[in-house]
Amino acid sequence: MRNEISYTQQILFRLEHELRDYEQQYRASDEKILQKKEIISATRKNYEDLEFQLMELETRCESELEQSEEHFRNEQKLVTQNAKMRQNTLRELDHQQYIALHQATMEKDKLEREKQKLQLIYKQKKIEANEFERKIHDIWSNNNNTIHQSTPLHLYRSLNYQDELSTSKTGKTDDLNEMMNKIKFEKKPHHEPQLRERFEENINRVECEQKSTNDYQVKLREKTRAQERPLTRYLPIRSADFDLRAHIEGAGHILNSSHISLTSTTCRGYLHKMGGIKFKTWNRRWFVFDRERRSLSYYHDKNELKLRGCIYFQSILEVYIDQLQSISLRSPEPREATFIVKTIQRPYYLVAPTIELMRIWIDVIITGAEGGNTFANA
Repeated sequence: MRNEISYTQQILFRLEHELRDYEQQYRASDEKILQKKEIISATRKNYEDLEFQLMELETRCESELEQSEEHFRNEQKLVTQNAKMRQNTLRELDHQQYIALHQATMEKDKLEREKQKLQLIYKQKKIEANEFERKIHDIWSNNNNTIHQSTPLHLYRSLNYQDELSTSKTGKTDDLNEMMNKIKFEKKPHHEPQLRERFEENINRVECEQKSTNDYQVKLREKTRAQERPLTRYLPIRSADFDLRAHIEGAGHILNSSHISLTSTTCRGYLHKMGGIKFKTWNRRWFVFDRERRSLSYYHDKNELKLRGCIYFQSILEVYIDQLQSISLRSPEPREATFIVKTIQRPYYLVAPTIELMRIWIDVIITGAEGGNTFANA
């Protein structure tokens, strides 16, 4: 019995010892599980942080990409607009060049036709003059009876025709004198006094016409010199309190036109302007006379955004009407409203909408003409 109890006790002791071993083993496993749980939790937290950072990075990249695309589209649009503007400018320049070449070709053809026409007229007149000389020679080489019957009528017609030619050729007086000398040495018919009187009459008439032509040319040259630089009504005004509108109204102009706008310091309106050295085409430009800026500027239109040129007061020499019509024959309507602003660099040919507006513009611009001592008059 004791052996059984002892054996049982041993078994219980062994079981208790094994139980303790198992409890220690399980306790160590629980700690490892907790550590693994903590590691997993920390890893999950790091993962979530990295995922959030990735989402922020993706959002920022998408925003920057959209901004870059928008900037690229704007740049592309601007480049396209500039390319179109340059293409339009090139087309306009090509068109102006074509017009200029076409006008030059037409002028060349016209001059060539006139040259051929004048050459033909010259040949015809030369043939007629030779025929006339031959007739004169034949007349005086015939016998007296033939001269008596035929000379007066043919000679009279020939002399009349020669008198018509004398208005365009200055040497016909000498020709008639030579014919008179020939007649004196030829056989003298009984009607020689009559022929001599007719010759002398024609000589006197040619001389009178030649004198009249010379007098007319002298008067024309004097008139041309008088029209080259007419004097002006006004001198340039540099006063700071000068009122431009009151000045123009005081000159007798009525400012009731919608084509011009005047203030105390400025004048604005559309004028037609001829191109510069290269292109001689006429363009409609918006002109601004500004006494504060001391300049006469012209723009593409009345918005005054695209400046096409500027004339400073110091460079303006003269302002006057194109009285000699050097450009008026090719200027737009009304041609009588063509005037010239002469500067140190070059003359500017302008056309106003009406003659009255031309006079107003001349009186306005001349108040700022500070480039010379003499000024032109409208």
